[in-house]
Amino acid sequence: MTGEPAGKFARAIEISTVLAGHRVGFCGYDESGEAQEVKVTLSDAGMVVVPIDDRLIAHVELVCDAVVIKLLNASPEMLRAAVLSRVPTLVIGPSEPMLGGASSAYSWAWDFMTDARSKAELLLRIFRLLQVARGSHSADGPSARKEPLVLLADDDPDLTILVEATLRNDGIASRIANNGLDTLRLVRELLPDLVVLDVRMPGMDGFAVLRTIRIDPSLQTMPVILLTGCDDPDDVALGAKLKASDYLRKPVSPGGLLVRVRRSLTANATRSTRWVRVSPGNQHALAGGSQRRWIQEAVSPEMAGTTL
Repeated sequence: MTGEPAGKFARAIEISTVLAGHRVGFCGYDESGEAQEVKVTLSDAGMVVVPIDDRLIAHVELVCDAVVIKLLNASPEMLRAAVLSRVPTLVIGPSEPMLGGASSAYSWAWDFMTDARSKAELLLRIFRLLQVARGSHSADGPSARKEPLVLLADDDPDLTILVEATLRNDGIASRIANNGLDTLRLVRELLPDLVVLDVRMPGMDGFAVLRTIRIDPSLQTMPVILLTGCDDPDDVALGAKLKASDYLRKPVSPGGLLVRVRRSLTANATRSTRWVRVSPGNQHALAGGSQRRWIQEAVSPEMAGTTL
């Protein structure tokens, strides 16, 4: 066996070797013929199929190496938990909602398929997810950053453009999310040093996002500044209950927000380091000759995780 057939055979052997023994979660499927076909495809490839319901999805990282979700049948609770999960996720569903105006709501998924009945494609996509997940474990964490990273979660493009430019001029990197699900995905993916979170966002509001962050053991101490359009005492009380680091009323100027961001970055140590702002006269000395506006400073174990 030589040439192209031999190459295809070797590739098939590689895929089957990687897939064998992995546990794959199976979500949002009823007992239809399609569901049975997908289960048989996964089982024949040597994978262990684990049915996942709304209760188990919150613990999927403990039992599965990858997850397959049927989009149209998935409950809101299942989708919310899937967004937070670090498990590679393959979403099965029609292309229209994912390519339409609401497509950003599904940007947390690792990959998509419109029809899981294509056995070869289904196995290939799961294989790719497992390979990517394997490589992602070596990625640099927050401690390796050369500048602070702030996640701006707001659906107002005018505000986010101005704030992003203001932060950049101060040596602070930023990423933008314009809905709740995208915010949760980026929080888990990036582990930002600070989240600036609008209370009123479409789909999933800021309080729901913050509540979900606070129940995740790996995110509980992440600093979050809440932005709101009113001074409702109930909102202020809820923000305090959810341990928001700060609370700002809109409209807020980019300069005013920068002051609060600086304060939060220098006051909070979510891991083993804290960001410290460098004075202009010390930039060259502290950064080895290159200008930097922020450096990371080690903190004692008892200080890590403190918030305002």
